[in-house]
Amino acid sequence: MPWAGFAFLPRQRVFLTRIGMQKHRKIPPDLAKALCQQCLCCCTDHYPIAIQHRQTKQLVAHCPADQKKFHHILPRQRRKNKRKQTTAYNKGKPNPLKNMPLHIRHIGIVGKYGAVRVDDTIARLIAALTARGLTYTLDRDTAPPQYQNDPAALPIAAWGDVDLCIVVGGDGTFLYAGRALIARQIPLIGIHTGRLGFLTDLTLADIDSELDHILSDAYHHEERHTLHVTVDTRDGSYEHTAINDAVIRSNKARMIELDVYTHARHLSHYRADGLIIATPTGSTAYALAAGGPIIEPSLPVSLVVPICPHTLTQRPVVIDAASPITITPCGSGAHLSIDGQQQHRLHPKDRITIRAGIPLPVLHPADYHFQDRLRAKLNWGVAPEDSQPK
Repeated sequence: MPWAGFAFLPRQRVFLTRIGMQKHRKIPPDLAKALCQQCLCCCTDHYPIAIQHRQTKQLVAHCPADQKKFHHILPRQRRKNKRKQTTAYNKGKPNPLKNMPLHIRHIGIVGKYGAVRVDDTIARLIAALTARGLTYTLDRDTAPPQYQNDPAALPIAAWGDVDLCIVVGGDGTFLYAGRALIARQIPLIGIHTGRLGFLTDLTLADIDSELDHILSDAYHHEERHTLHVTVDTRDGSYEHTAINDAVIRSNKARMIELDVYTHARHLSHYRADGLIIATPTGSTAYALAAGGPIIEPSLPVSLVVPICPHTLTQRPVVIDAASPITITPCGSGAHLSIDGQQQHRLHPKDRITIRAGIPLPVLHPADYHFQDRLRAKLNWGVAPEDSQPK
């Protein structure tokens, strides 16, 4: 460690190295085996170290890096069968520390302005937070009228150190909050007051019990893939983050023509009503209505779905998210939509480049399963194990 006063910011970790480090080598997560191999010089002992989340400005003991022993920090069940864990974080696999405690003390609240039941839900949520000694900040732009002059109501861009954001509304409100907070990596969880609600899990009746579960670290954490969209135009360039999808459509009831490239190769020339580039999260939204497949949220892929293509053999394509997608309109009359909430007009020869974006941290109840969500939201029936008499 550089010095005894070294401080971790929330959700930060450390990577320890020594001379002779070997790239992408692995060691057994068992401490005894690791020390044995180190003494025999038959294997490297350098890998991303799993360290629990620390409070801001917590001191780290002044100690040489090669004397730190972090194996004891991991629970016993995490030590078993973890040979693949050593390089997982660098390869984009799920973070093994994603369920570490969040140390929640300050909660942000974003609501759907003017929606039915949102005012009552926010009032009950504030009462629950206050009863547990937690502080909160409201998004002034979406807060109910009675909270507009509350000292805790601030524009979302001016929020302080928020540990968790609770979204009250539907998936649209969740997307708005996610784009606003993704750069700060603030986890989100949703209270459902909308229509379908793939992203918002909780109900009004769940607030007290689920809030207690989250505070006791009983939750399911996942990181949703996003899209980083760059548009190069004749007047400059601009960037966006899309959580669901980036959609190119005609601003009139007519077809548009697009050239699409991926892996530095020409994929197709589309003549269609439009084109959807979706994340796995967005595969249950507009892309699903256009005939695309449903993709599990954990898969690092992007989905290319043409909207009513002139050539009927042009079907949806699933592409590695690590490969940039480049799109060039061949004519006028097209516009770009980000999550259905931000619109931009496109011109011929503008270039849209879509890459994998920053993951969006999302919390769910501890019993969350994507398959259960599909059955419930899409009316796919009851699981056999749930239909058996007890």
